[in-house]
Amino acid sequence: MTKIRCAIYVRISEEDRIKKELTSLENQEIYARDFIAEHENWVALEKIYCDDGYTGGNTKRPALRALLKDVEAGRIYNIIVYKYERLTRAPADYFFMSSVFQPHNVSVISVTEHFDITTPDGEFMMNNKMALAQYERSMTRDRVKRKIATSRKLGIWTGGTLPPGFKTVDRKLMTDEILAPFIRFMFKRFVETSSQTVVAKELNTKAALELSEGEAQRLKLFNKIRVALLLKNPMYKGYISQDGTLYKGKHEAIVEEALWDQVHDILRQSPLKAPPERHPFDFALTSRIRCQECNKAMVATLGKCKHKKYQYYTCLNKNKGMNCKGLDMNIDS
Repeated sequence: MTKIRCAIYVRISEEDRIKKELTSLENQEIYARDFIAEHENWVALEKIYCDDGYTGGNTKRPALRALLKDVEAGRIYNIIVYKYERLTRAPADYFFMSSVFQPHNVSVISVTEHFDITTPDGEFMMNNKMALAQYERSMTRDRVKRKIATSRKLGIWTGGTLPPGFKTVDRKLMTDEILAPFIRFMFKRFVETSSQTVVAKELNTKAALELSEGEAQRLKLFNKIRVALLLKNPMYKGYISQDGTLYKGKHEAIVEEALWDQVHDILRQSPLKAPPERHPFDFALTSRIRCQECNKAMVATLGKCKHKKYQYYTCLNKNKGMNCKGLDMNIDS
């Protein structure tokens, strides 16, 4: 008797795990194996196609891609799932998978949903389930988006990358008393120097002298781009941004609003400019030569003196305003 090779596909997303809406991966596999055992000439493949922590809203799942490859190689007759939505939640992806399965006469069978998707009625029910699942996801995304917008308008931090100088306590934004002085130093020194590069270099030196290794890792290294971005963050003056509008935050400001305004007056007068476009053959030695002091790559830089442009290579650390013993060691191009 010909054995029908059955592949077991199981999936659970992080959202499913948190909400505990679906059975575990192990239980999905048990249901599938019991279902296969009920059929005399069916045999489960030893390999289990398992996507742990992946959403069903797209096909960017390693086990699913392996499954599709094995279908195209003719290794599978049936695909057994706990529910059809374990395979996909997106109608477009379902039609794509069907186009892969049909030429190889592969059937997808749900253990808990007793309708045949190869029949017109079953296909109709499957399409409705996919459409309903997509509608529910869209409604959920819209509710979450509106909730976040409302929270931000009330000045509540809603998560994301935490800027240096802040910490969270019981999901509330609080001042990090260890790192906040570095942020105040950054704002004050920028008013005095008007240079992101100088401020970045001084911050890195100050952090190396005053912080422990763990604290320095939390602060991270500065360069002129990072300094420019942090100087523009309204959270430091006690505000939350929503769709370009600032709302008074529930958290305490790290810098005074007057100092913030001084910084932004300078930024408006001298904004950070994008680097000019360069011909690929102008700087053939970029990253091919290294700084003899810190071993960082030497990168090409454009300069101007008395209306005359010139080119030279400088240490990447120096270029980013970081520490390097050879700060004045440049190489003419």
